[in-house]
Amino acid sequence: MRIAFAQNASLSDAELVSRLKRSSAASADYRGTIPASERISDFNGAVRAIQAFSAVTRLCLAACHAARLAQDSFMIRRLIQHSS
Repeated sequence: MRIAFAQNASLSDAELVSRLKRSSAASADYRGTIPASERISDFNGAVRAIQAFSAVTRLCLAACHAARLAQDSFMIRRLIQHSS
C-alpha cells in the first residue's frame, strides 16, 4: 500500500510508520499547574471558600427540590380536580 501526498510523493507503510515514530508529540502545557514547592498561603481562606461553595450548592439543590415538590403537588391537585 502506498499513500500519496500533495507533493506527489508517496510513502510505503514502513516509510510512513518510521516518519510517524520520528515525529515529536505535542508538548504538554503545564503553565496552569502549581508546583509542589508552592503552598497555599491562606489555608483558612481556602477552606472558607470551599465551605461557601458547598453551602451555595446545597441551597441550589434544596431550591430545585422544593420547586419539584411544588410542581408535583400542583399536578396531583390538578389530577384530583379533573377526576372528580
